[in-house]
Amino acid sequence: MSNAVILVPWRSDGKGGRREKLWAHVQKWLIASFPDIPIYMGESPEGPFSRGAAINDAARQATESEEHEDWEVAIIHDADNIADPDTVRKAIDRVTETGGTVYPFSTYIYVDRASTTRILDGSSWMLAPEHHDDGFMRSVRYHHVSGVQVMHREALAAIGGYIALEGWGAEDQIVNIMLNTYSLPPEWLEGGAFHLWHLAKRNDPTDELSEANHQTLAEASVLAGRPMELRDFLAKGGHVVP
Repeated sequence: MSNAVILVPWRSDGKGGRREKLWAHVQKWLIASFPDIPIYMGESPEGPFSRGAAINDAARQATESEEHEDWEVAIIHDADNIADPDTVRKAIDRVTETGGTVYPFSTYIYVDRASTTRILDGSSWMLAPEHHDDGFMRSVRYHHVSGVQVMHREALAAIGGYIALEGWGAEDQIVNIMLNTYSLPPEWLEGGAFHLWHLAKRNDPTDELSEANHQTLAEASVLAGRPMELRDFLAKGGHVVP
């Protein structure tokens, strides 16, 4: 097994809150599934939550630790996600070989509230995706680029760390563009990963930060595969690619 660490971007929603309960379950899952891999929880600066900044903070903690400073592979793992441990370990092995990025799933499912409750109380793994007015198009995703990512340290360094955007949305897609431009194209393994249910504002057109993030994504998408131009564009927003 490669020298791996688990990086969890985290901000509590208050003692006893929904995200606290989800993280308590996911943390137990991770410890039981990967007793040999340390967990580092990264914090976002004050203000709107920045998932990218929290990931970078967790990576910094691992790098500065005497015990794990030479980590080779990062499992970037949201506090409300679950993926098959065997597939995650296969992803670690693959990343160790390639120096790239692997998602330990091919299908990503936002599970509904009832399914999440069954997972939390251990009663059943009979899962259903969350239903929206337009059906399940937003809940079942193929080759999704978020939730659980297994990334080599060299790949993370090649993109200058995770892009730190304020508020919800778009950082994962932008990172995917950067990986395809400055590192190896990401890979996906057969299987599923699951996002546990909680109230969330996703793709809300009234959310100015989210809209700004998606505008950044739209502009970065145009520059995909154009290293110098993409680097200059990202630098204007404060993200430095080496």
